[in-house]
Amino acid sequence: MSLSRRTFIRTFAGGALVAPHIYNNFSETAKSLMQSLRSFRERVDLVRPAFLLALVLFFVGCGTSRDEVRQVVRDEMSRAFAPKYIAEGTTIGPYTPAVRVGNFLFLSGQIGLDPASGNLKADSIETETRQVLRNIDRLLRAEGFDSSNVISASVYLREMNNFARMNAIYGSYFPQGKYPVRTTVAVADLPKRANVEIAVIAYK
Repeated sequence: MSLSRRTFIRTFAGGALVAPHIYNNFSETAKSLMQSLRSFRERVDLVRPAFLLALVLFFVGCGTSRDEVRQVVRDEMSRAFAPKYIAEGTTIGPYTPAVRVGNFLFLSGQIGLDPASGNLKADSIETETRQVLRNIDRLLRAEGFDSSNVISASVYLREMNNFARMNAIYGSYFPQGKYPVRTTVAVADLPKRANVEIAVIAYK
């Protein structure tokens, strides 16, 4: 298969794989796809997966082997789901603040560190929880997510007696009716002698 034909098929296969996710938010992948297809009329709807798949099948009919098409699709799937390591945020050890895999965003546990000073905001459990949620929010927004996209949360408390006060601040962060699933546990200690740590997983 010629280089130009492989490149053309790869473009359309990649578009078909990511189209359901880019149709509404027009991500960088969508922009790249549209640029590569600028020879077409601007008003043609090129992000519909059925249309893109039909074009791939057209090239299959033109003599491209099934193995070659499968390889193109496998390559594009690997690219679409390759982990992206997010360096935004403050760390106090050998870990990454967040990792994005496809439409999932995994956040490491956040404590109430002030990113400007590096100090723990521990005046009260309410102050500390607010800072934890600010740190989470900053990481989410760095990848275009927000609190409504959080689907799972793990809360670690050094003192379960602080649960009600933490919970009042925690609950105000999420849209009503879209609270993530949650696990809350008491632990013996936390880094920097923090009173609360929260890790979340988001999806959109």
